[in-house]
Amino acid sequence: MSLKTVFSKVVKSCSVLDISNKVPVPRSNIGLKIGDDGRHEYFTENQLQHPNNGNKNNGKEIKDYLMFIGKGSRFGTRYTRPLVDKGKKLKIEQDLIDQNHAYFEKIKTTNKFYESNKLLVDQILSKLILLTPPYPDYSISDFKKILHPRRMSILEIPPIPKILNHDSFHKYIDDLTSFYYYKKRSSSKNGLISRILVQLFHPHNKIIKNFRTISSYNNVIKFFCDFNDIDYSRNLFKQMEEIDQINPNTSTFNILINQLNNSLKHNTNPLITTLRYLKMMETKKIPVDLCTWHIIYKIFKDDTSKSLLLDKYSYDLNLPVTNYLTHYVIEDLSQNLTAEEIITYIKDNNISCYDINTINTIALKFLKENKFKQAWFYLKDEYDYASQHDIKGRKPSLSTLNCFLEYFCQREMIVKALSVYNGMKTFYQVTPNLHTFNLLIATSVKMGFHDNWRTILRIINNEMITKNQSIVNKSSYWLTRARSRALVDHKNDCKRLDLKKNLNEKELMIASNIKKKLCWTLEENDFIEHPYYDTQDKEYRKLCYIVGSRLPKGKLLEPEEFNVLDKSYIKNSDEDKLKMEHFKKILKIKNINKTYAKRVSIVKNGLVNSLVEEMAERQLGPSPIKTFGEKHSTTSAAANEKVNPNIELIITGTSNDVPKT
Repeated sequence: MSLKTVFSKVVKSCSVLDISNKVPVPRSNIGLKIGDDGRHEYFTENQLQHPNNGNKNNGKEIKDYLMFIGKGSRFGTRYTRPLVDKGKKLKIEQDLIDQNHAYFEKIKTTNKFYESNKLLVDQILSKLILLTPPYPDYSISDFKKILHPRRMSILEIPPIPKILNHDSFHKYIDDLTSFYYYKKRSSSKNGLISRILVQLFHPHNKIIKNFRTISSYNNVIKFFCDFNDIDYSRNLFKQMEEIDQINPNTSTFNILINQLNNSLKHNTNPLITTLRYLKMMETKKIPVDLCTWHIIYKIFKDDTSKSLLLDKYSYDLNLPVTNYLTHYVIEDLSQNLTAEEIITYIKDNNISCYDINTINTIALKFLKENKFKQAWFYLKDEYDYASQHDIKGRKPSLSTLNCFLEYFCQREMIVKALSVYNGMKTFYQVTPNLHTFNLLIATSVKMGFHDNWRTILRIINNEMITKNQSIVNKSSYWLTRARSRALVDHKNDCKRLDLKKNLNEKELMIASNIKKKLCWTLEENDFIEHPYYDTQDKEYRKLCYIVGSRLPKGKLLEPEEFNVLDKSYIKNSDEDKLKMEHFKKILKIKNINKTYAKRVSIVKNGLVNSLVEEMAERQLGPSPIKTFGEKHSTTSAAANEKVNPNIELIITGTSNDVPKT
């Protein structure tokens, strides 16, 4: 039986569990995580001592310590990740990993996944049925912690609490791991938060040992699983049981199983690992919950295995249909069905348990079919229906906006990107985040050279500063690319790109016209889908030309936008290309030197001393957590307090005396 037919029966036979009001899940968390500090391109010793890289003494010091911090040094496992099990590890060659990955991709695309893994799939389903209690947990805590990406924060990380107890410590760990802090790359793999967590959960930290609970362990394991640091996550799991004598729960195993969905490549068959975790749960008498079923549904890669799981889910156990399950199934069906067919399928089967994530999937399918107007008014129809019937969780949100922008960025459609951005803000009051502006900047840069490319970039950057009150992505790849392009902009005398200056009168007028003109409306007669065919408004067409949209001659039958490379900007393409590459390489080497300088400090002074110094340098004080788009708190008394003088004592954990206020 096909997945489409099976899910139709599941919807009709099972109850509905609506959790959209409590846990909205963005369609993609594309772009919400910064790259690993330890995975930079390798440079030679001479390049690291480039005269433009800053302090020469610093370059010499980096050269001296390169064998401890550079490529092949295993800096992360030697200096920042203390392991409980220090026995010999099985070294798996990269060629074998690539071979396994190629094999799984092949059987997934040829629908031979179930044929090749029939025994494993049947065993996993049997274990799931065995471990599911008569009344399984319907709580949404795991859905929120595991399936919901971390929220963004542009503020400083929270301080260590002055009064340590189970509640304050749990809240502190939850704040560190629930938000993604962009400031100084605090939430990166080897950032400040990672090093703090390693010390607080060090097996020899006597002070914090009494405050560590299963909830705090789950948060930290999830934090490192997000970076695919499975070795350290499993060692935390082992430390939790053997040293702290804390028993794992269902959430712990859900986090470890879900990590298999995050990994792009696997050392072994992920079904074997999943079955091993389920056998451990059986041995420890730990039941599964709804979240476990959802996670394993994503691990299965073919329709046959997923149909079998849905059959057991509904007919054998009669478990309820959730918004997440509907989203996963519709996402699979969208591979073979059109957007109109998916909508018809939902109506014919009276599927009511879905939220904005399913709506985003259908809207994206419309976009891929080049039906931009249908995608926009499909959002309006869903919003109107939800408003009439008082259904929450279906209003176009930030995830919807970023979903549209990701597609338009890939297709290099600047007019449509600006139109949907202004339309979402105007009619649905969507507040953009950092990823939104990164997509707008990327789309603008992709449009190539044109007369106003600097102006449009400055307008978007000014809008970002207005919303953010700070430039937190000044090292973004696309801004770096734009700055390097300015060096070969001969029409503007190769002037540097200045994003700090305020907008002049001409730029303010263009920005005002963009907000008014380039805005998708909710009136079908006024909606402009294709700028050069749906309107004869000369001002509108002129504005499209200003932002960088072009329609080359000879392609009048194709209602698309095209970027253009104006060759009058470039005098010597080979020389300019080398100039741009040199500029980007210098910036990359500077960034690597900054990272290596921190690593040198860790090797020289030790992880604890360098960590305490950095926390003191950043002057961490009690201050409220502010996520992106929220207003600053007015509580200034707590923000003015000094850093806890006992930070070093808590980090090292060498005394049994708990610090007081």
